[in-house]
Amino acid sequence: MSALIRIDLSELVAMDGRLEALHARSGDLRPLMDRIGMAMETTTHERFEGESAPDGTPWKPSIRAREEGGKTLTDSGRLDDSVTHRAGAGSV
Repeated sequence: MSALIRIDLSELVAMDGRLEALHARSGDLRPLMDRIGMAMETTTHERFEGESAPDGTPWKPSIRAREEGGKTLTDSGRLDDSVTHRAGAGSV
């Protein structure tokens, strides 16, 4: 199984600049970073539930899911359960 993650660096650079400016004005961004982290966790859990990529593309069913039933990447649930975040003053 393979996965494709596409990151547009121009968007990250622009967002980083805006967050740095906000950080300079407000100091500790930990509450904002915690909310961003929680949103990322939530959407990741939803993607496990719906078996879809961030862009909505359905996951290719795994051999185990095809042969035994169940969901791809969700045999024991440990992978989904391991998704978490840690918020810092200027990062998540």
